[in-house]
Amino acid sequence: MRRPRTALAVRTLPGCAIPSTRGNWGGKVTVAPGGARVRRAAVSAAAPWVWGPLAGAAALQTGNFDHRLSRSGRTHTPISGSNANATRWS
Repeated sequence: MRRPRTALAVRTLPGCAIPSTRGNWGGKVTVAPGGARVRRAAVSAAAPWVWGPLAGAAALQTGNFDHRLSRSGRTHTPISGSNANATRWS
C-alpha cells in the first residue's frame, strides 16, 4: 500500500515547485534590468503582504515580547490544554 502512495507523491508534488502560470520562469532574468523593471519591483514590494509580516516580527522583538509570549504559551497552554498534550500532538 505504501508504494502506490509514494509513486503518486513523486509524480504530483514536483509540480508545486514551479508555477506553470508564469510560463518560462526565470527566462527574463538580466544583469541590468532597467529603470522600468526596478520601479515595478519597488511598487510590488510596497504591498502590505510584504511589509505586514516584517512589521509583526519587529513588534514581537520590541520589549522582549516574544519571550514573554512564549513563556505565557508554555505556562498557560492555551491551545493544547497541557504540556503533556502539546508533547503528544507535536
